[in-house]
Amino acid sequence: MTSMHASRLLCLTAVVVLAGTTVFADDAAEGEAPADVGFVAKGDKLPNEVVQGDGTIARIKPLLESLPDGHRLRLEFVNVSKALTNYKEDIRYPRLVTMLDAADKPDGMEMEYSDWYRPPRRKTVYKQGVKDGVEQMFFPGTDKLEAEIPWVKGQIQGVKKTFHASGAKAGETTYENGKITGEARSYTEKGSLLRVVRFTAGQRDGEMIDYWPDREGKVDRSVPYKKGAVHGMSRAFYADGKPKWEKPFRENKQHGVEKQFAPDGTVERERFWIDGDAVSAEEFKAKFH
Repeated sequence: MTSMHASRLLCLTAVVVLAGTTVFADDAAEGEAPADVGFVAKGDKLPNEVVQGDGTIARIKPLLESLPDGHRLRLEFVNVSKALTNYKEDIRYPRLVTMLDAADKPDGMEMEYSDWYRPPRRKTVYKQGVKDGVEQMFFPGTDKLEAEIPWVKGQIQGVKKTFHASGAKAGETTYENGKITGEARSYTEKGSLLRVVRFTAGQRDGEMIDYWPDREGKVDRSVPYKKGAVHGMSRAFYADGKPKWEKPFRENKQHGVEKQFAPDGTVERERFWIDGDAVSAEEFKAKFH
């Protein structure tokens, strides 16, 4: 059963738990399907109308027990028809569990699930309504980290890390005030450098270099950027390091003489460009000579 199927089966009744009493409400705007939502505070009894099955209780119990005074949990449920499963009854589980403060702003841990039987897909820390802490993303159906994202007052700040399913580092990207800065690096599963991209204030700015996989230090392609646009000579190389092609750019448009090289280094073909338009050799020479 896919999460897509589950999302199509959202219950059309909103459920609110107040002082141990289950109250039904249907206050969605006309034409909208209200979410199936419940709220529960520390010490509240969890009635069957809101929580069904030990799996759901196990999911929310640790968060419920760690709730600060004045906080409560918001539970957003998904209902799955028994026709889509091997179970005898319909399944209802919390897709999203969020700690809320007294003003009903996210404050504390939020956990998102993609299925009723799998570990969380995401764990996020909030403070007073904005992300503030390390957000963790997991490979679907596992407890293996896919990404760690540092948040400070609603903006990504610090080094975002991604991982291969094996646990090996896949990438590192540095952020300042929500914008990428410095070098963003990606790696093969074996640990070889795969790509380096240089950024300034969220824009590619400097040389982007792709490396041949598992050929340490061997450049596959280099592309120069200036304030987010490709600007300068872009080059590609054969695995032995000899040039494969070179293409000049000016503000994202090919501009100049493009060359294709044979493996032995000889020029196989030339093409001529003016501001993104291919022209003949005669037109090019008349323009620039």
